[in-house]
Amino acid sequence: MTKKKLLLTIQSILWILAAALLIAGALGIYIRGSALKAVDPMTEIYTVEAIGRAGRFAVPALLAAIAMSVLCGVGGIRDENADKPVRGVRVAKKDPEEESVLRKKELVRRIVLLAAVVFIIAGIFNGSMNDVFVKASKICTECIGLG
Repeated sequence: MTKKKLLLTIQSILWILAAALLIAGALGIYIRGSALKAVDPMTEIYTVEAIGRAGRFAVPALLAAIAMSVLCGVGGIRDENADKPVRGVRVAKKDPEEESVLRKKELVRRIVLLAAVVFIIAGIFNGSMNDVFVKASKICTECIGLG
């Protein structure tokens, strides 16, 4: 197994692990909250403390997956077969004008992605992340009626 393939495999495993831990945490909150609701129907299930307890296992895996994705992105490590066209399909060649437009679109996409990452990090540092998460979980439970 080559180094590139090993890094891509580790990246995939980390993302799967992070997703599984997030799902398990959400289910754990719901199961514990259902037991609390049986005793007192007015009890809040999705509290900041419950979310913190459930997320403490998922956050390291999520951060490791993000770090591995950044490492692979910066290092230019990617699956070469992902961009290959399906066999038997004829692909027309792109003219130089179309290539220039595509490059400009790609540049705009990268700038927007960079701005999004900067604003997300700024939101995390100013404490907005917890407020948004609590509001989102309350909206979901009130609207759908899970809690």
